Amino acid sequence: MRHPRIARTATAVLAVACLLACHLASPPPAAATAKRDRDQVRKDRVVTLIARLGSQEKSTRVRAARILAQVGDESAFAALERCLGDAETEVRVAAIDALGRLHASADFEVMLGLLDDSEEAVQEAAAEALGRLGNAKAIEPLVAKLPKAPGLWVEVAEALGVLGDRKNAQTVHKILLAVKEAEDQARVAAALGKLVPAPALEVLEAVYKLKAEDLRPRIAALLGAGEMNQPQGAQFLAEKLRRMPPAPEPGEEDALRDALANGLGRLRDRKLFVQILDELRQDTDPRRLLRNRATWLLGIGRAGLGAMEEDVLKALQDPDDSIRLAAIEALGGMRSAKAVAPLLALLDDKAFEVQVAALDALGEIGDFECVPAVAAKLAVGDPRLRFAAAYALYKIRSDDVVEPILGAMAGSKEWLLLELASLLRDLTGKDFGPDAKAWQEWWSGVKGSFRVHYEEDNLDFRATVLYHGIEVNSDRVAFCLDISGSMEWPDTSREAVVYTDAPGQARKRRRKKIEVAKEELIKTIKALKPNVRFALWVYSFDPRSWKKDTVPATEPNKDEAVKFVEKVATGGGTNIFDTLDKCFSMAGPGVNDPKADMKVDTIFLLTDGSPNRGRFPEPRQILSKVAEMNRLGRMRIHTIGVGDEQNVAFLRKLAAQNGGRYVRR
Repeated sequence: MRHPRIARTATAVLAVACLLACHLASPPPAAATAKRDRDQVRKDRVVTLIARLGSQEKSTRVRAARILAQVGDESAFAALERCLGDAETEVRVAAIDALGRLHASADFEVMLGLLDDSEEAVQEAAAEALGRLGNAKAIEPLVAKLPKAPGLWVEVAEALGVLGDRKNAQTVHKILLAVKEAEDQARVAAALGKLVPAPALEVLEAVYKLKAEDLRPRIAALLGAGEMNQPQGAQFLAEKLRRMPPAPEPGEEDALRDALANGLGRLRDRKLFVQILDELRQDTDPRRLLRNRATWLLGIGRAGLGAMEEDVLKALQDPDDSIRLAAIEALGGMRSAKAVAPLLALLDDKAFEVQVAALDALGEIGDFECVPAVAAKLAVGDPRLRFAAAYALYKIRSDDVVEPILGAMAGSKEWLLLELASLLRDLTGKDFGPDAKAWQEWWSGVKGSFRVHYEEDNLDFRATVLYHGIEVNSDRVAFCLDISGSMEWPDTSREAVVYTDAPGQARKRRRKKIEVAKEELIKTIKALKPNVRFALWVYSFDPRSWKKDTVPATEPNKDEAVKFVEKVATGGGTNIFDTLDKCFSMAGPGVNDPKADMKVDTIFLLTDGSPNRGRFPEPRQILSKVAEMNRLGRMRIHTIGVGDEQNVAFLRKLAAQNGGRYVRR
């Protein structure tokens, strides 16, 4: 998380005081005085992570290396280098990746040597790292690997594309002719496009027009065009936006738009975004132009392109809520410090979804100074808004977010109380459950010297049951697993997992999304505590339940549930609304009665795509209908998106507007 340097001034204090007066009749608890600026936070984190690299647990070493890739600096190089000799292949791969991302150029010769490692996974990681290191001396060794290691063709092509020498275009083109899968063709074409755009675009156009049963090739082509980061690739994306025909299948347009936003998010040049907007403005259809502008704004956010900051800030003044919401999400993705004041002003907007989006964006930006104003929203009546405020504070993660979250426990009940306890547990490394008094007693003894915890502080903390990183803190929960045909596709996450087929045969592979999803769900089911009642739904064209009602998490029930998950087969479309509707029906009338019990109060919805079946197949319809069904905010919905084909914008909104978290896997 990026934290702007704290700079308290009389003006800032006065502004915060005014905001508090508007937000609260009675202010939240006073903030802790012990603070660290973002530079000190990062330094402290690096020290902790380096220590974690020496853990006895393989998973801890792997995770520490991956976090260092995001927050580390040259002080971590020596410790990461030592990990290159780790007995576990996955640790070595994570260390190689971190060194490459941190541009540890001193390790160039070491990376060259790793191209001949006995493990294919290490060779792949080394090829990717050599591309990031940007040393032209890597070209000859990379090309020399091609005849010996067909499994490295795509990684070598991508490295050659990053290195940028046009003399390698012929080699990359040969790789392009050799690979067979549409997704691999798109990745190699993107690498070729960085060197010679014209032939690469021909391939991407051909991939986009493939008459496939699914959207996968088209999505791969859109991502590849963005990855080129060339005017020709930008033109390709603009044309696909402008000429998007009416979708023959429900939900298809939304899925392609989200993929276009992801493709735009791979551009890194402001001029290309200006070029695209100029192209889009030629459209005479006002409705399509509006949607295209929203997609364009989302793309800027996913690119994190600070050079477009002023353009996005202007969009906050647009009269259309869809443009404002896209701009808000974009500013969060950009970590825009200039956006903090305008976003704080939106915390009292008349539109519920605008308030939620603004809180989410403020959490992403992570400005320490907005803590008091965000904390003020912990006193509103709607539990979904209160959770959104608490979750924003959790993401800001300054030393003074604990006290307001702890103070909010006193006025909370049901799922919100459990969720606040979960956030506090992760922020502090302590576990007092929903006992507000115990939390207060602990806090009174430490608040003068408290330092907030980060992920690396809690790597060994296993007191909770997690599902894709989200705590299962309810005792009335429903798991909804997407089993549509696309779940059979490989998981296209760039962080491929290391698997060992046999001694000396470790390699990075992309397993099927359904395999990964089943594994995580089974692990969570096995960990459920006996007091939990749970339900299982699988869905494609229609939802199908494991049992007609929730059942207690006894060992026999968990064993039976695991067998059900293991045997379920994939196929069909993606009917999200009817699945959610079934969960609401299973919950009982208490959803709309604040005094009645509910059989289900928490839904975990996993999907890899965009809705396209059911009574309401369009994302916008689903958001509206679920808002009607959950008008009291008693049901929370967590969403988990898998793979590059997921509809990020829809899943983020569905979670945020229903008191839940969105996780991208």
